[in-house]
Amino acid sequence: MNQKFPYILRISEKAKHVRFQVSVENGLEIVVPKRFSASRVPLLVEKNRQWIERAFQKAKAFQGLIGPVPVWQMPEEITSLALGLTWRVLTLRGVWLFQPKFRS
Repeated sequence: MNQKFPYILRISEKAKHVRFQVSVENGLEIVVPKRFSASRVPLLVEKNRQWIERAFQKAKAFQGLIGPVPVWQMPEEITSLALGLTWRVLTLRGVWLFQPKFRS
């Protein structure tokens, strides 16, 4: 497959080597050292084409496994099995309150 990959080129003050990074969100990002000639990047992309294709496949497969991030909600209670205690979680004007819940 002779595919052209769009990429983001980032020039880094700290980088000492060229780095390829692939993610589903950002696509292909190439980080190069400050003094690296940007004209060499297209040749590097072509030379590493197979690795890039595999990285995109892995990123897409992994994305399907983890799914969307759930929305965080405050718990109604917190239980410590080690201590054998449970607390109810209450909010009062944006302040969290923890109230011991005694088992009967």
